[in-house]
Amino acid sequence: MKKLLFILFSFSAFAQQSTVEDIKYTPRHSMALLLGGTNRWMQELPSRRDFLVNYTELGLQYARETKPNVDVFGTLLFGLNGAHDRYASAGLGLRYYLRDRDKFRLKPFGQFAGDVVFDNNYNQTYRDVDFAGSIAAGVDYKVAEHWLLRGLTQVGFPFFVSGKLDPLNHRGTNFSTTLGLVFEWGHSPIVEPVPDVVAVPLDTDGDGILDSEDDCPTVKGVRENKGCPADKDGDGVIDALDDCPVVAGLKELKGCPPVVPSEAPVLAAVDPRREVNLDSLFDTVVYFRTDKSWIGPMNARKLDRIISLLAEYPSVNVVLQGHTDYRQTEQYNTGLAERRVASVRRYLMQRGVSADRFKGEAFSELVPASKTDLQLNRRVEVHIWK
Repeated sequence: MKKLLFILFSFSAFAQQSTVEDIKYTPRHSMALLLGGTNRWMQELPSRRDFLVNYTELGLQYARETKPNVDVFGTLLFGLNGAHDRYASAGLGLRYYLRDRDKFRLKPFGQFAGDVVFDNNYNQTYRDVDFAGSIAAGVDYKVAEHWLLRGLTQVGFPFFVSGKLDPLNHRGTNFSTTLGLVFEWGHSPIVEPVPDVVAVPLDTDGDGILDSEDDCPTVKGVRENKGCPADKDGDGVIDALDDCPVVAGLKELKGCPPVVPSEAPVLAAVDPRREVNLDSLFDTVVYFRTDKSWIGPMNARKLDRIISLLAEYPSVNVVLQGHTDYRQTEQYNTGLAERRVASVRRYLMQRGVSADRFKGEAFSELVPASKTDLQLNRRVEVHIWK
């Protein structure tokens, strides 16, 4: 029996020690005044006849919270059956609450305990020492600050009996119902910490680059260009607005470089009275890439021949007619045709051709050169006339 008592006390102490360290608030304590009744099944040993003895119980119970919703408790009980049978018990146990005690007034629980029971029979001195266990279910109800009512139903069973045995009244399994008045103190409710407000990094344009790292935070871009729209040639003109996206150029030329022929024609002074040979004049067509107005090297060579012709015949004027294919709206294509005409005009003027020798027209997609080959429609026709 001493060994079992030692195990029970050690278990209770371990449960208290191992859980108290986890509590980050003041644990609650309680003292309960208990009043109940117990029915104990007895057996008359010679005849093996079972009979029932009713006891009235009065007791005290102290409990300490080891972690939320778990208590370790100790109980002292005294039971009386008329003027003859009496018993006293001392026990330790664990109680677990099924609901959060800080949130609910009604608090159901389950518990188990071990008890050392001292009893006597027929008004004789305490002479039986029994070791018993019990399991129970109950409920606490909070009626006021610090005060609770308790109801409990318990089943007990003996493990072994020692001391002087009573041959006529051997105690057995028991069933009890108990009411209690509980006083609690010392508990500080858990204060839920206020979560820190975490600043969510902003990405206003949704391009996957945070505003703090984005040089263009309101326009979608690419990481290679620090969050700004793509600029493959690095000339400061984004590809969407760059007529020459793979060749570095000037902003005023919409991202295209100024084309300087290796041998720019020299506008030599000519005799204005010289007779113009109309048969030697020819028209030229400058073709463009889709949605572009950049003068490439091949087109530059064509226009250089026009410059030479204009230098030779100063009385001749030039008509520039811009065209597009049909793959945009008419309004957009008209603007694109005008940009292509302006690009050719700018090239000629940069090389000495006077502005009063130009006449520009934009036909959009209205005058296609081909119905099947769209490349032939993306053009500026250069017509030379007197």
